[in-house]
Amino acid sequence: MRWKCIAARAFIALYFPGGIPPVNADPCSLVPPCPADLDDNGIINVSDILMALGEFGCAGSCSADLNGDGLVSVTDILLVLSQFGQPCD
Repeated sequence: MRWKCIAARAFIALYFPGGIPPVNADPCSLVPPCPADLDDNGIINVSDILMALGEFGCAGSCSADLNGDGLVSVTDILLVLSQFGQPCD
């Protein structure tokens, strides 16, 4: 899901160099329906845990930074684990 936000922002910057349009200005400001589904396959499973663990310690723009504190930490891993096995609607 995060790569979609990055692509949308790049598109807006390319086609609207004077600034973003006022309607739905930031597509990433909308809360994704299932943020712990890091691989966008519709369910929180082992691959999501592995993706989060793979980014453990990442600082800055990290797809596994689920709580938005700028760092992939134990809290983010626990968020994925707390939703393990849950389908995304």
